[in-house]
Amino acid sequence: MNFENMTKTQLIEELKKIERDKFHNTNLEWEQIFDSLNNFIIIDKNHRVLQISKALSKHLNLNTDDLWDVFCFELSHGTSRPPNFRLDRKVIEEMNPHNGELHIKCLNGDFLVSVSSIFNKNGKYTSTIHIALNITMKNNMEKLNGLLDSVVKYSDDAIIGKDLNGNVTSWNHAAQKMFGYSNEEIIGENISILLPTNLSDDLVRVMMKIKIGKSIKHFDTLMVQKNGEQLDVSLYISPIYDLNGNITGSSTIAHETTQRKKIEEELKDSEEKYRELFNNANDMITLNTINDDGLPGNFIDINQVGINRLGYSRNEFLKMTPADIVADDKISEMPKNALKLSKNGHVEFEIVHQTKNGKLIPVEINNHQFKLNGKKVALAISRDINGRKKVENALKKSEMKYRTIFENVQDMFYQTDNKGIITEISPSVKRYSGYKPSELIGKSVETLYSNPEDRQLLLKKIEENGEAVDYEIVLKTKDNKILYVSSNVHFLYDPYNNVIGVEGSLRDVTERKNIEIQLKNSLVEKEMLLKEIHHRVKNNLMIISSLLNLQSSYIKDKESQEIFKESQNRAKSMALIHERLYQSTDLKKIDFGDYIESLSSELFNTYVSQNSIIELKINVEDIFLDINTAIPLGLIVNELITNSLKHAFPEGRKGEIDVNFHKKDDYYEFVLMDNGVGVPDTIDYKNTESLGMQIITNLTEQIDGNIELNNENGTTFKISFKETII
Repeated sequence: MNFENMTKTQLIEELKKIERDKFHNTNLEWEQIFDSLNNFIIIDKNHRVLQISKALSKHLNLNTDDLWDVFCFELSHGTSRPPNFRLDRKVIEEMNPHNGELHIKCLNGDFLVSVSSIFNKNGKYTSTIHIALNITMKNNMEKLNGLLDSVVKYSDDAIIGKDLNGNVTSWNHAAQKMFGYSNEEIIGENISILLPTNLSDDLVRVMMKIKIGKSIKHFDTLMVQKNGEQLDVSLYISPIYDLNGNITGSSTIAHETTQRKKIEEELKDSEEKYRELFNNANDMITLNTINDDGLPGNFIDINQVGINRLGYSRNEFLKMTPADIVADDKISEMPKNALKLSKNGHVEFEIVHQTKNGKLIPVEINNHQFKLNGKKVALAISRDINGRKKVENALKKSEMKYRTIFENVQDMFYQTDNKGIITEISPSVKRYSGYKPSELIGKSVETLYSNPEDRQLLLKKIEENGEAVDYEIVLKTKDNKILYVSSNVHFLYDPYNNVIGVEGSLRDVTERKNIEIQLKNSLVEKEMLLKEIHHRVKNNLMIISSLLNLQSSYIKDKESQEIFKESQNRAKSMALIHERLYQSTDLKKIDFGDYIESLSSELFNTYVSQNSIIELKINVEDIFLDINTAIPLGLIVNELITNSLKHAFPEGRKGEIDVNFHKKDDYYEFVLMDNGVGVPDTIDYKNTESLGMQIITNLTEQIDGNIELNNENGTTFKISFKETII
């Protein structure tokens, strides 16, 4: 071979070839062994690959010649320089074999690499031999087992291992927490202790399926805690196999579903309530989609009220949109309402629906926008306001009638707020007061009062009685003249029964009031005249009594003197009545009880001495009688008392006289009783020549009364009558 004609590069390549040939020729036996090994490589001290097993080069899909003089770190790790940690460095430094785990990129796996030194025949280090054992699967298994252990340890679900007889073989922390048993308490126990007695047959069926290699998924059942409480659980049960593929037991993952069950029940209850409310509401309720342009899309639900109201079937509704049920002349309003709904999320408006047979129904819509299953929908509550519209129209007509009356009525109508500010007043106020309504509205009502304090008295009257009826108020006109009015006033209330003001009517009674004042003045004059008449009559009767008394002093006959004395007393009894009438505020009535007390005392002092043993008892009521009854009854009382004082107790006999006057139901009763000698049975008091008894009988008839006489235990006269007012 002519080396002189070769270039430097050709010379180097040729030398390498000679070297390789030399190496291969001298190590043929070793090479055969070397090539049969997997993952076998020799590297020189400069990290160049000297030799690689055919098995490894085949695995790398490379020719052996392609790997000659390649750096091992380029091949193994895909880097341009050696890594910081190298097993061959330790071998060179210590001259001892070393091994370690490495990830070899070109082999895409983890390997246990063993590195040893190679020396020449002179004992000088020349290269290193690397033998790599693939441990990728082993590492993956360890990682997987570690992951599985972590999952079992930290899972929130109970994970339970069992043998084919149902005995517990493993029990994670979540199982302890869920069921309350520790590992020591549960390992070796049969899984049946976690099942209610009525579900024991389920365990048998489950184990039969496990033994034939079937898994059970999402098995909802009940399990029992250590304290006896039951839990809702969902089970996933699968067979466990050994390395030979034989079923040795089962694994159970138990997920507690108590909370889920509760939520499901609550959801179901909520759904039932919603459906109950939805279908039984008084108003029509619909759900419809919302199109991209914001206008309402198809109905997706409607309650029975809507179906009954509009006459379409549910299937027909679900093919329609809200625009299909709106009256033609109202459809143009829908975009405006849709825009408000989109902007605010809700909108209220009135519109007219049209039924399937063409009937128009005014409705009030309460519309809300929300998301349902990720889509925008609208909930519409449609209230039939046809009745309300009729009422509103009737109210408008009523308001017009009221306004017509209000504007033209002769009386004045007004309203004020709680502060007394006039909020409404009828035009008729100008006719009486000179004020226009515009001059008074917004002003205090006290502007019209002659005395502002009178308003407080009016409010007090309303508070006490709920209203003031025919209550007289003195107002003043714009030119400060007095205006008498009769008012009917009551409070105004809001829907919550709170007082918000006063409402009333005022009627001008100035003319009537002036007439009343004139009549009152005239009546005062007449009363004064009548009092004067009673006073004069009383004086005249007293003069007659005095004359009789004076005349009796000239009469020596005792019987004649008695006649004069009785006549004198009769005159006094009538004079006493006129005196009471003169003193009374009512010139037609007197207090007859008071009259009886005065007359009785007067007669007692006339006929009985100071040392008398006759006792007078008076028991009378304060009863007012008309003058036409009082005068004759006064004479009757005079005669009866006089008769008892003169005749009941002869020769100084001790006794008692009781005078009584009372009202019983519609009757008056005057009763005089004495326990004296009594009236002889032979005397007929109704047919006697006695002037006194004749006066009693005649005057009793005059007052349409009835007289009764009782002679037992003395004498009792009872006069009963009804008062007749003329």
